[in-house]
Amino acid sequence: GKSPGRRVERCRERKQGLFPGTGTDQATMAVVWSANLKRRFYAPGLSGASIFIALVYLSLIIASFLIAFYSEGLWLKESSYREQPQVEFGQEFAMRLLGENTNTRAPFELVYSTVAAMNVMAGGEAVRIPSVRVEKVHENRDYIPDAIDISILFPT
Repeated sequence: GKSPGRRVERCRERKQGLFPGTGTDQATMAVVWSANLKRRFYAPGLSGASIFIALVYLSLIIASFLIAFYSEGLWLKESSYREQPQVEFGQEFAMRLLGENTNTRAPFELVYSTVAAMNVMAGGEAVRIPSVRVEKVHENRDYIPDAIDISILFPT
């Protein structure tokens, strides 16, 4: 049969295996759960490390308030925003003037358009070519036109 000495040798071989000193052959076992070793070091309340940590937290809080204050966005009670539109004149217009002759009290009509088809529709006698003067107005001298002055003078 089997001798008891041979059995002891098998146990010793198995105990040494890949992980000596553990008592089991862990190479064939599945890991069910593991935990990391966690160490914490504590210092007294008035040590240099705790004062340094307190100063770091305090400086972070003060820095965030200073950034918010100087960006003028914190505690904003009222605000307004003005936008200036881009004013352009495309050199296109249509005009119809109705009036009354001061001497004869007869009504008259003057028409002009930069679109040729509209001038043809108005008829020959009513169409007059005016003198047009366009001026961009810069009230605040920022080189962005604030308004456009258009003067139109019809010949009689």
